Amino acid sequence: DNQLYGSGLVACNTFLNDPGNHLLFIGTYHSKGLYTVNTITGEVINYPVVKQKIFHENINQVLLDRDKNLWVCFNNGVRLFNIHTKEYQFLSPTIKNASFLNSGVNAVLEDDDGSIWFASRERGLLRYDKKLKEIKPFVPGNGQLTADYILSLFKDSKGNIWLGYHAQSGIVCIGKNRSSIQSYNYLNYKIPQADVAGISESKTGSIFFTLHVYGLGEIMKNEKNYFIGLGELPSSSTCYGC
Repeated sequence: DNQLYGSGLVACNTFLNDPGNHLLFIGTYHSKGLYTVNTITGEVINYPVVKQKIFHENINQVLLDRDKNLWVCFNNGVRLFNIHTKEYQFLSPTIKNASFLNSGVNAVLEDDDGSIWFASRERGLLRYDKKLKEIKPFVPGNGQLTADYILSLFKDSKGNIWLGYHAQSGIVCIGKNRSSIQSYNYLNYKIPQADVAGISESKTGSIFFTLHVYGLGEIMKNEKNYFIGLGELPSSSTCYGC
């Protein structure tokens, strides 16, 4: 339905399947934000925050947590979307530091204890403690995280949280104890200095990640540690949109 903008281009940026309600949620760029597809009837409905003809609402990620809250992460903040009333809601004013989520959030992740992690452009990695009803910046026990902002979040089968960074900072692994961190970047593993927009895990425990322009990388697990395998990399390349 992007005829409103004249370009004919809609970038489907993120997907979330909600089988309980027979809905596929699609977060878009260069369009009006959130769409749903009914997986039984095929009906497509758009739910913009701002009901204007010309208004781009870019969505980076959506998360349906264990309490059935749908978190929608926009380029300019976070909203909750009520699946039943089909309405957006602001975070409750009873949540301490809720204003931390008023700027762009690139990624969101639910932890084993029900807490929610947010990759904020302005405030770094944030953790929402549902029991305390508080949002706090995450500071690991052995020092600060890198200054570059985070593009992707992933929790592996062992409970470690992986951060994929913009620009030159590569990947960081936060241990299950949430106090130790391990960095994988150009300085220690010669990872090309490019955006890491996606992270996933294989059945054997390897961590796969995408590198803008350079393609796919793999962090392979052995008995003691991880090591990097990138295959043949181009000696030079042009980076668009970094």
